Amino acid sequence: MKIGILHLTDAHFSSDKDFVYNKTSKIVAAVKYIYEDCDKIYITFSGDIANMGKTEEYEIAKCFLNSIRSLFKRFYLDKVFPQIIISPGNHDCDFALDNQSRRILLTNPSYTVLGDDGSIINTALSVQKPYFEFVKKLNDQDIDANLFSCINDTVGEHHIQFLSLNTAWMSQIKEQPGTLFFPVRIVEGKLNKNTDICISIFHHHPAWMTPNTIENNRTEFIDFVNEHSDFVLVGHEHQQRSELNGLIGTETVKYFCGEALGEVNKQTSGFQSFIIDIDSRNGVFQSYSWNNNDDLYEKRKEFDFELKKLYSRLQEFHVRPEFIKSIEAIEIPLGEKQNEIKISDLFVYPDLEKTSDLNKELNSSYEDSERILDDDFSSTVILEGANQAGKTTLIKMLYIESIKRNNYPLLVSWENIKYKKIDTGLQRAYEEQYDNKTYEIYAQYDNSSKILFIDNLSSDKFSNLEIKSVIDKL
Repeated sequence: MKIGILHLTDAHFSSDKDFVYNKTSKIVAAVKYIYEDCDKIYITFSGDIANMGKTEEYEIAKCFLNSIRSLFKRFYLDKVFPQIIISPGNHDCDFALDNQSRRILLTNPSYTVLGDDGSIINTALSVQKPYFEFVKKLNDQDIDANLFSCINDTVGEHHIQFLSLNTAWMSQIKEQPGTLFFPVRIVEGKLNKNTDICISIFHHHPAWMTPNTIENNRTEFIDFVNEHSDFVLVGHEHQQRSELNGLIGTETVKYFCGEALGEVNKQTSGFQSFIIDIDSRNGVFQSYSWNNNDDLYEKRKEFDFELKKLYSRLQEFHVRPEFIKSIEAIEIPLGEKQNEIKISDLFVYPDLEKTSDLNKELNSSYEDSERILDDDFSSTVILEGANQAGKTTLIKMLYIESIKRNNYPLLVSWENIKYKKIDTGLQRAYEEQYDNKTYEIYAQYDNSSKILFIDNLSSDKFSNLEIKSVIDKL
């Protein structure tokens, strides 16, 4: 199943004489055929809808966006999501509503200054009153001024979520990079992580967040977005670019910054389009810019990209991407495609002969080795076989599969945990494989969600009694 996304940003509407105002049919004409195979289409806008946050400017914007939505519905009928998904920018603040108390409250933002009663946040949001009235009218929905909103939808059996973050809640006139603060702690406990795809949309790039707080809000914000998002739509920069961003997590998040849809007194305009295959988690990006000579929006860039693996966003503990890459690598030479092919592309789970006693002969029954991870399988399994039989490769594939099943595996070498080195060896392995929480938190986490894989366990060097002794300690 596929979804299509139209990403607009930075229109700065001030009047119906704006350059982009009469370009609705041109925008739709540029992309109307690319969404043919999509099951749902979403229209998004990442801030600076208005130029000065005035009610009359939003009336212009409402006419423009209603026209876009109506034209899309003419071509795609019920495929078009009814709401236009929006986040506010700094130009969506009406600073005529600003006052001295708001400016003082925002001089040194922190969690201590904000407190718990919401009064400072409500005061700061007062300059966005016309914006929220606009959103109510545009989408015919009852919403209050807020720091974020979650827009949820279902496509087939897939749950799609757009996370709209209000990074402009404390914007001021002539704001500087590194001065904004987004209270992640207030928001993160209210989010639903159990979605198949989550697209975050906000106006300011994380570089605008302040690092000058106790918790370093810039790092905190990047971590938060990376944890909850599959990819990100932003504005404010007025130029199209894409980049990877993220400090923690199994994989970094791709940011897509959009070209300004309209700039005051400039005859330039651009926007972006996406098609996402929900099942394969692959996407196609296209950017469009206005061509004055031909009087149309011309496609300028197109490329494929991959979303984060779903399990990487849902996990409490995040496996390092470089570790996953290392255990997926194929060591035998495969020519030009060496770096493109992974073990999981070729691997087939073997059947295993089974015994419940190491001192007895194998019985004649066979088990599918993938069943080792099933809840009704034995809690302790020892793999025995000749050199090059594939034991290590099987362990690696079970490691990856266990992550997909929302478990938290640890892969260690027997040499590193035998005798009195157990805890040191486990900690060293954890720090090599995970990157977002301490080993102490992992060690005390519920054991029912953890799996320990021990490689290079040799009964030639150690007796079955010694092996059992170490396993019992684990």
